[in-house]
Amino acid sequence: MKKSILAVISLLLLNTVNCQTSDTLRYPIVGELCPEFVIRNVSNFSSKESKKSQSISISELYGKWTILDFWNKTCVSCIASFPKMNRLYQKLKNRINYIQIGVEDREGEIQPQFLKYKEKLALIFPYAFDSLLCQRLDIYAGPHILIIDDKGIVKAVTNSISESQLDSLLNGNQPKLSKSYYRSSIEDPEGKMRRFSFDLTNPLLMYNNGGIDSEFISRSLLAKFDPDMGFKIPIRSNLDTLWNKGLIRKYGSYQITGVSLNALYELAYFGTPGTDSLNSWFWSDDKYEKSIPKPILEIKDKSAFGFDYLSGKNMFAYSLLVPKNIARNIDAVKEYLQRDLKMTFGYDARLEIRKMPYWRLILLDTTLKDKLTSKGDSTYFQNIINNYSFRAKNLTLRQFIHWFECINTSYPVINETGITGGVDISINGCLRTASFNDVRKVLQEIGMDIIQGSKNFQVLVLRDPVDRPTNDEMNIPEMISKGRMDLLSKVISALNINEFYSITIGYQPYKTTLLDIAVLLNADQFVTYLLDNNASPNLVWRYQSETPLMHAIRNGNLKIVKKLIANGAFVNNTMLLGNNWTTPISFAHEQRQVEIEAYLKSIGAK
Repeated sequence: MKKSILAVISLLLLNTVNCQTSDTLRYPIVGELCPEFVIRNVSNFSSKESKKSQSISISELYGKWTILDFWNKTCVSCIASFPKMNRLYQKLKNRINYIQIGVEDREGEIQPQFLKYKEKLALIFPYAFDSLLCQRLDIYAGPHILIIDDKGIVKAVTNSISESQLDSLLNGNQPKLSKSYYRSSIEDPEGKMRRFSFDLTNPLLMYNNGGIDSEFISRSLLAKFDPDMGFKIPIRSNLDTLWNKGLIRKYGSYQITGVSLNALYELAYFGTPGTDSLNSWFWSDDKYEKSIPKPILEIKDKSAFGFDYLSGKNMFAYSLLVPKNIARNIDAVKEYLQRDLKMTFGYDARLEIRKMPYWRLILLDTTLKDKLTSKGDSTYFQNIINNYSFRAKNLTLRQFIHWFECINTSYPVINETGITGGVDISINGCLRTASFNDVRKVLQEIGMDIIQGSKNFQVLVLRDPVDRPTNDEMNIPEMISKGRMDLLSKVISALNINEFYSITIGYQPYKTTLLDIAVLLNADQFVTYLLDNNASPNLVWRYQSETPLMHAIRNGNLKIVKKLIANGAFVNNTMLLGNNWTTPISFAHEQRQVEIEAYLKSIGAK
């Protein structure tokens, strides 16, 4: 086994099987005889020995290969695998035993839910409901698939199996399978703990946690991920949430494993990883309608961003431990990760504003707005068939969007129905596992639809590194005043076009952007170039108040005023200048810029 070091301190909820260990059995270990246990409440099983019994012991299944597939009612990927496993069982039922084992819930919903799917999907495989077995086997997450050969030897513990992989196993081979882990650390055949066991509450390398102790004040570690390390991270590892909950500040540590390069950049610049398949944030995230997580790759070689969970290709583990006074500042934690990514991969990373596609949730008929809008304050939700149909009152449309955002839309779905409050809604059809067109049909039945649009989002852009400008070349006011467009393109390829820079024009110090500098210097050609390269016309340093538009008005440059407004400059915002609140048109009047004032009136400025 490779000597790799990692740890995880991402303490988030998993949307997976949750079981308490009680009367725990010895773990089924690959390569060893499966421990004896009994599966209760089995249906659809046709062996002569167990026809009259609803319980089957594992030893009764010897003589054929056996697949035990554990799932629970909230596991969408488990439910999505039903058709595939049904086809596999139909083809191989003479060679294998297959039992799908549902983990019973307190509400008693899993059995009627399964029977609905059984009828709809024409499922014929044997099934059981046995939460006690889940507890005794200490199963940590679903899907959890146990594969046992005809002599009772455990051949695999995985979370996914394809027909070709199973054929390979049946023919005596050992294909590469993704791993599924038990809740507690696994013992090897000699009874010793695995080399990479760790405690989530202790930092990596301390107290022999994941490796040999060593003394350090601060340390960051970026390593290649090896699937043998163990996959003990939640689906979403939110750096911001962990910091807000005080966990990063308490331990002075952030650690994560089994993460793609995309997700590392998302964590470093947004504090939250998006979803690899959806390219959007979780529905309750305040960034949902403002930014898009997946980096835009303006690089020649994109191979480092193609990853594979099964083999561990281009997957990483990251560990950061800093003094607690540093961990009090979330931006400092992000800057550590940004620095490590820059030092390791070399890409220039910048947050920019770009027009991007998205999906608009609309009403097919605006008269439906009053019909759908909730009439009361109380909230009600009834899940009629889990992941299939429901009724709800006072449900926000952001929550509703969450029900079908798991379809591969590639971009976020944003509410543009005009409904700002809750809705009363009834859905009879599959939203979570349906195709894009099927989702649209369900939406159209209630008078809604999703159509494509485009608008400005904040995005992370990665570029190949370039030679950084020299100090002389970084004299931005001189560069602009001399008309050195060749140097400007070099500067903005190496720097963030929307960052703030400290400069002095004449004797006046400024903390401002490249665009504002060009406006201050009346450099029309530079203003056009910067706006064409996504410079924002509305950025203002927090201790100053004048926007680029205000500077253009003060300078009396109508041409630049028009360019800024055409690129989204705010024309009706009020701001404090000196001791007075004013707007652009009022400021033009005060500055006696008659031509600019007339233009602002003509476009409806207030």
